[in-house]
Amino acid sequence: MLIFASNPQHVFPAELTFASYALDKNLVNDNTAIHPVNILGGPELEFVLVSSGKAIIYGQMPTGFVPLQTIPLPLPPSKGQHLYYGFARVDSPDHYSLVLLSPGSVNYYPLENGLLAPQPRQLFSSELVSESSPGPIHRPFDMALDLNGDGIDELLLPSDNGFSINRRNPDGSYSRIKLPRNAFSVAESFTFNRDIPKDAVRPRFFMTSMESRRGASDLLFFDANNDGKQDLIYSSTATGSAATQVERYDVFLQLNNLSFEEKPSQSFAVPYDSQADVTFRDINQDGRLDAVLVRSNLDIVNPRTVIKFYIGEGNGYQVFSHETDRFVTKDPVGLVQLNDFNGDGVTDFATTFFSYQFGSMEDIVDLAFANKIQFRLQFFLGRAKQGFPRRPDSEQQITLNTKLENFRGNPPVMIVKDMNGDKMMDLIVRNSAREIQVFLSQGNYKLSPAPAATFEIPENASLSFLDVNSDGLSDILVSDPANHYFKVIVPLNR
Repeated sequence: MLIFASNPQHVFPAELTFASYALDKNLVNDNTAIHPVNILGGPELEFVLVSSGKAIIYGQMPTGFVPLQTIPLPLPPSKGQHLYYGFARVDSPDHYSLVLLSPGSVNYYPLENGLLAPQPRQLFSSELVSESSPGPIHRPFDMALDLNGDGIDELLLPSDNGFSINRRNPDGSYSRIKLPRNAFSVAESFTFNRDIPKDAVRPRFFMTSMESRRGASDLLFFDANNDGKQDLIYSSTATGSAATQVERYDVFLQLNNLSFEEKPSQSFAVPYDSQADVTFRDINQDGRLDAVLVRSNLDIVNPRTVIKFYIGEGNGYQVFSHETDRFVTKDPVGLVQLNDFNGDGVTDFATTFFSYQFGSMEDIVDLAFANKIQFRLQFFLGRAKQGFPRRPDSEQQITLNTKLENFRGNPPVMIVKDMNGDKMMDLIVRNSAREIQVFLSQGNYKLSPAPAATFEIPENASLSFLDVNSDGLSDILVSDPANHYFKVIVPLNR
């Protein structure tokens, strides 16, 4: 996915250089999870390495990483069970805590004298999922979400009896938030057993289980009315007109004191498409949620990505038989992102347009063996109630000097948060499997024609982007556990 942003005020630094430092290769492997997180309350992030039943906290120094503390992780109560861990702001908005989930309780490590307490403390009791499965005993789980914007995270926990959201009360205790509907429930289930006796000509038949999720709700979180609070969107399949299948969305707004409306403030349904990705925005600025569906045919020879906009209006239950607006581009994988590029409060979107043409079978062969791929990055700025222009407001030519198979699931372009202090997002191009290039924004949604920097990376490395030193600039995290490689690349704005 692409990520874009912009600001109408631009101040360009005179020089941008980079520094980098790496973890010792003996610390990086397939069995070690690395978590950049502010866990000690300082200005910079720490790096928490979890493996072999312990968590080691590494701090950042000008010359690299320094170990600060080792925490032995407890074992689950019973053999075969798992202990899940994550990070959440449970007692202060200034830092995250290491939180442990085990069958029967939720625990955390509080801060003591600038380090974590040696033993966890119980936050509350909970009936968590206790089924066993192959894999490591200690497993990461993303459980934290600040629903009401107060800086303290709510904990989202699956359990044997469903799904719960737990909030911290003023006295430090925890209580479940009342939800208007159950979520992630199985609507229908059918199981049968038939054990055929031994027979020389018939195999034994043991058991088959089938379940249907038709009508069951999945829960999404989104700020539907732009008040800074996360609202609930329940998604379910239903039957529309002419017996067609639709995806229904019911929006429940968040009220005061972390409560939610008992009835949905908005309900709408769009044609069901299992191959499409969906997201939500208020495209026309009318205070009602709209849906955006993106579907790609994943076809290199005849690339096609369709972007469909469903604009909600009126009251009651609205069923769309077709989209309100659509855009079609030549993109085999569906690189599309929505954001407010120009800071005017209106949603914009960007997509890619691949430029190659096929006139014969030889052209297809040339593409398969080519070391160069070209496409255009196109920006469409929203006009609120007037929608989007039919032609892009601006576009950027991108050239990738690599073969198609070198991507191996890695995105070729990534638009990341500001790297040079001009308050606009910048472009990272994976020019080949072993190289990335940094292109800086220049205002008016244009990027520098030449890269500001180029870095060599391992062939199978994954990239992530985070401000690890709290200087307001996005840093590059390069990780390849199989080759014992983890490096942080930091821009230095001088």
